[in-house]
Amino acid sequence: MNFKKGNNFYLIILLILCFCEHLQSQKVADSLKNVSYDYMWERYYADTTRAAKIIYTDAIIARTKKEGDTATLMGGYELRSYLYRKNNRDKYLSYLDSIIKLGELKPINGYPEDKLLERGVDFYLNNDLKNALLDFIKIEDFGKNNTNLIRRNYNHLGLVKYELGDKFGALESYFKSLDMLKRESNSSQKSYLILYFNISNIYNETGKLDSAQYYINEGIRISQELNDTLYYNHFIANKGINLFYKEDYERANEILKKCLDSVQSEEVKAHINYYLGTINKKIGKFEQSLKHYLIVDSIISKINVLNPFYRKTYIELINHYKSKKELKSQFYYLNKLINMDSINHENEVFLNRNLYTDYEIPKLKAERNQIIFNIKQKDRKKMIWIIVLLVGSILILSGFIYQYYKRKSYQTRFLTLYNNQENDQKKEVPTNIKKPSYQLDISEEIIVHILEGLQKFEKNHDYLRAELTLPNLAKQLQTNSKYLSKVISAKKGKNFVQYINNLRVNYAIKKLKNNLSFRKYTLVAIANEIGFKKSESFTNAFKKETGITPFYFIKELQKKHPNS
Repeated sequence: MNFKKGNNFYLIILLILCFCEHLQSQKVADSLKNVSYDYMWERYYADTTRAAKIIYTDAIIARTKKEGDTATLMGGYELRSYLYRKNNRDKYLSYLDSIIKLGELKPINGYPEDKLLERGVDFYLNNDLKNALLDFIKIEDFGKNNTNLIRRNYNHLGLVKYELGDKFGALESYFKSLDMLKRESNSSQKSYLILYFNISNIYNETGKLDSAQYYINEGIRISQELNDTLYYNHFIANKGINLFYKEDYERANEILKKCLDSVQSEEVKAHINYYLGTINKKIGKFEQSLKHYLIVDSIISKINVLNPFYRKTYIELINHYKSKKELKSQFYYLNKLINMDSINHENEVFLNRNLYTDYEIPKLKAERNQIIFNIKQKDRKKMIWIIVLLVGSILILSGFIYQYYKRKSYQTRFLTLYNNQENDQKKEVPTNIKKPSYQLDISEEIIVHILEGLQKFEKNHDYLRAELTLPNLAKQLQTNSKYLSKVISAKKGKNFVQYINNLRVNYAIKKLKNNLSFRKYTLVAIANEIGFKKSESFTNAFKKETGITPFYFIKELQKKHPNS
């Protein structure tokens, strides 16, 4: 009971202190009503306490809202945003949002482009690549007169595009920045190092190895002139990567191993370890390879990088543990890969560019579900195998049965063709028709004329002409296409194409049976010989007429006459 009373006492004291502080703050705020903005700006930077800085920014924001001073209001929001940049990202972004909205309505004094760049960098560092890209693109609409900012923005655009997998788009942005840098009178050599490193990196990864080597050499030269060991080591690492792509694995391995201890960037270390892992895999040192891939995973997990370049590391780890049948490790890295691909998928990169080959997101999820199933359902494994074997056996047996009856059916059709002497006899075209002439709306004299013409047409094998069409046959028979089509349909029970294909196929059958040389032709040559322009058309027509393919027919003929 006394404890509760003690608590109440301290609570009352705390409330009194807070109230006093509020009164003091209000007193300070009231005292700032008539002072200049310059004074408050000066006091903001001079006073080291957070509470005082809040009071000054509150006063600036309140007065500028009342007076409608948009430019100074944006300045007040900017000062306030600094207070939350390191410890409260949501508030920090909310003040940047306010500045950008005001600046878009009334661009002034570098607003909103400066803050678009600042917010875009924050999005980039927090892997919100889609929003980062939107901010960097917007800058071009507002900062056209600020060439230095536009140049720096191209650098950031390149970084985001590279992270999104658009390497050629990134390269384009880097070269725009490089062109602007060359036109600056007081350009920094350090700016060249940043660009040359990024450009050489992309050229390495896209196979432009000579171009990569040029920018690597330039980077090494400038970094030596500036005595910049940081970038010097980065360029040496890129030199090793360049040798890797040239398949000089021994030198690449030697250079990259030396670079590991000298580079400072964690992401560059991740890159180096990936290449060392791949080199060791190629030369058969699989344990060393695994060690480097695990280091890559450790680094990118620590710095929260989702660059699609690193998904190859997870594929290697998944495949390694899959081969070792270590399901839990396989499942662990499969989840990491799914997470990486899912985030990139939300950024509309991977699916739009068809970069997924071995591990599309749905496939990954299906494989993950299968692993979960295997872990939880080991007791049912034998039953699953029995079912699989049973279904497989049924499918195989069904396939054998189907093939047996198919071969039997083909054999029967072949024998029918082979023994059918009608194909070897001359077929006369009778002059009587199935329909009376008055039903065809054609005079009997014309019908007889057409039939006699068809008889001569068949006798002379004119149907073997590849250029044969209904109109030119009608012209040959001195009639018109309409009459000819009606007579063929009534007499043969076929349309014109079916009638010609039937004549050609029967001719081919007869010639294949009786002519050894013709039997040795290719299907293309046979098709051309009997009037078909394509072997596929001949095969389709032959199968439609006979139920078997010409290839099968010829093969069976050769069995019947092996020595002929």
